[in-house]
Amino acid sequence: MTDTITPRHASDTTPTTRRRKGSATAKFAALVLVVVIAAVVTFVLQNTERLRLSFIAWDFSINTGYALLGGVAVGIVFTLLVTAALKLRSAVK
Repeated sequence: MTDTITPRHASDTTPTTRRRKGSATAKFAALVLVVVIAAVVTFVLQNTERLRLSFIAWDFSINTGYALLGGVAVGIVFTLLVTAALKLRSAVK
């Protein structure tokens, strides 16, 4: 994908074009995301066996795939929060 850049001076009459940086990286990241989502959905659909979980006063039953998916989601949120805190801390310094 290319962007057209308008000339800055009146003497420059030809617009220049340049390739957008990161477009290939963004497409690759989107492709990886689609593959990971497909793998996770397949994993959850294949692990339908019930699992009994007990935590302090809670006692419930859930599909194995959903339990693991919930653990992954909590891990992702925790990682994003820690990363954001570290970036904020380094920006303040």
